[in-house]
Amino acid sequence: MINNDLVIKMLPVLNGDCISINFLGNDQNRHNIIIDGGFQGTYQNTLKQEVQRVKEGEELIDLLVVTHTDQDHIGGIIKLIQDYGEEGLIKKVWYNSSSGDPNLDFSGMISIKDGIKLRELLLELGFLEDIQITNELDSLDLAGAKLSVVSPGSKELDRVIDEFEKFSSEESMISLTEPDHGFSVERLIENEFNEGDQLYNASSIGLLMSLCDIKVLLLSDCVPSVIIKWLKEKGYSESNKLKVDYMSMPHHGSKRNINDEMISLIECENFLISANGLNRYNLPHKESLARIVHSSISSNPKFYFNYDNEVLRSIFTKQEIEDYNISCFYGDHSKNGLTITN
Repeated sequence: MINNDLVIKMLPVLNGDCISINFLGNDQNRHNIIIDGGFQGTYQNTLKQEVQRVKEGEELIDLLVVTHTDQDHIGGIIKLIQDYGEEGLIKKVWYNSSSGDPNLDFSGMISIKDGIKLRELLLELGFLEDIQITNELDSLDLAGAKLSVVSPGSKELDRVIDEFEKFSSEESMISLTEPDHGFSVERLIENEFNEGDQLYNASSIGLLMSLCDIKVLLLSDCVPSVIIKWLKEKGYSESNKLKVDYMSMPHHGSKRNINDEMISLIECENFLISANGLNRYNLPHKESLARIVHSSISSNPKFYFNYDNEVLRSIFTKQEIEDYNISCFYGDHSKNGLTITN
């Protein structure tokens, strides 16, 4: 039995994303939101176990969000729909899908084939609504929890739908980078930021969740340019920052997905990171975390990892932890990863 008003779980899905949110609604019932599903290979021991908890507790998945079609986000969702799609367990799905040639499949992380497969499954089961999930959509009230879409804009989504078949796998893959954990915070913040042309990440669904006085910014693989535009359109500035209690580091802590301008518009103390540190992209990048600790976003930045290993524990030196008043917390990846309660 869950007694906390809000429970956030970052399940251990390697360098992927799978977030489960359980909360007490204003109807005094427990409600569930699942955002992404990790890889197909991580599904059995992570997302499936979480869905079983929902089922055995006689609860529902009130909202299932598929942020975009990267395999580390969509793989487990396909398995979830295949296993539970006909059981009446899922009430609503948010997924921006597009039709296309099912024989197309990029060799990198982006899987058009999987995206089309999921679209067909959702259509067959009647889950797809005739709406685009963009930041022009009205906020959703889910038993007292307010969900606002911060990304993508309609421009970014239209570009993906129009152009995805034109992009080669080389252009669309995540850039492989050298490990940067050996560099100091002071050295890394001197690097020039480069967002690049992240077609698919720019179309990622990002959410701002408000429950009573708790606010959570869930940024999947969102890019700074889209988030900055939304923040400014909502009236936020350096003197009027968006105040949130938790923020998920976009794109598993990639250095290409957070910059100083974006940070300057947000006030937050707790940062969630879904990455095991043991992947060919060397995520999370210390540079992205360095920008956080060197900014005024928080006087005591707290980083929450859903894995625990020497790579993650060695990101900051003892001196840096002391100088920047950093706190780090690590999940148990042999169980549920990281769980945060309020």
